[in-house]
Amino acid sequence: MIIEAHKNWYEIERGITGETLEAFGVHSASDEWLIMPYDTGERSRKMIGDRDFRFSKGAKTCLYHAPELDNNSSYCFLVEGESDTMRLWQEDIRMCLVYPALIHSR
Repeated sequence: MIIEAHKNWYEIERGITGETLEAFGVHSASDEWLIMPYDTGERSRKMIGDRDFRFSKGAKTCLYHAPELDNNSSYCFLVEGESDTMRLWQEDIRMCLVYPALIHSR
């Protein structure tokens, strides 16, 4: 389940609907943390205070992608973050991937 404050933030700041968040399996762990599932674990995003992201312990690096991929597509978009993937999915672009190691390397 996604709390309303998280849904509202994504709708206002990123143009991503609650339906899209749910389609991607995104859910709230608390008022402070939002969880984005990956094939090999979870990535948490801090929604209150300083921006922070964390992968679940033992999670392996993998591509983040839409709930269903169009394997017959002749193209694929490699984008910066999960919200970019979700936003394109809303626009019916189904071949969109994120490589998380590129997102916030320090």
